[in-house]
Amino acid sequence: MRFSFAESMCDPDQYIPLALAVERCGYTSFTIPDSICYPETSDSKYPYTPDGHREFLDGRPFIDPFVLIATLG
Repeated sequence: MRFSFAESMCDPDQYIPLALAVERCGYTSFTIPDSICYPETSDSKYPYTPDGHREFLDGRPFIDPFVLIATLG
């Protein structure tokens, strides 16, 4: 059986130590988010928060997924 570790939106300086720890724990893959941009405003409600807002995205750094893949590889 193979297990994947799915990570999203962690601090950029934590990706390498986290990937190394995941590998030591025996996971076979490490998935990363592939969205590099989000709209600044939206009329639609976010379905996964009680009030429909996306404040968790405010001020979050995003890394280009291809740069991150190359770094972690």
